[in-house]
Amino acid sequence: MKKTILMILFVLLWTVSIAAAAPLKVGDKATDFKVTDTLKKEWSLTAPEWKGKVIMFNAMPLDEIKTNLGISEVIAKDNEIDKVNKYVGAAIFSKPPKMYLAQLRNAQRKFKKVYLLDYDDVVLKQWGLTPGVSTMIVLDKDRICRYIHPGKVPNDKIPELIKLIKTLQAK
Repeated sequence: MKKTILMILFVLLWTVSIAAAAPLKVGDKATDFKVTDTLKKEWSLTAPEWKGKVIMFNAMPLDEIKTNLGISEVIAKDNEIDKVNKYVGAAIFSKPPKMYLAQLRNAQRKFKKVYLLDYDDVVLKQWGLTPGVSTMIVLDKDRICRYIHPGKVPNDKIPELIKLIKTLQAK
């Protein structure tokens, strides 16, 4: 009997560990996380500031900060995206060097964005993202992944991404 119970527990633990390591895909519910921003505020997907909003994350190492900057610029100029009530953009910096913390903090204040510091790659590991690669992720209001793209989003694909965000915020 003890062997049977131990075997069942082992299989359950093994199954859970595999499920936790599975990469985030379109249609998956994103697993929650807890990380702090440059101002030392703790954030999670259930943060009240994000409730009911579409979230676009740019998860990246600091040396890839400009990889998808053009998307943020397009969104900033688009008046059809409700950046107050229905949409928010955030950056997740993977293992940021502490020597750049003051610069990131100043940028967070200046641009009024959330710059999350993922020193232990919590989000990267939970979402199965590729280390060292910038990845764009769009989550709907229910935290279902609706878009994920590793690397630079091609310029001809940016209008599709913007259209998706507008569609999701209207729901």
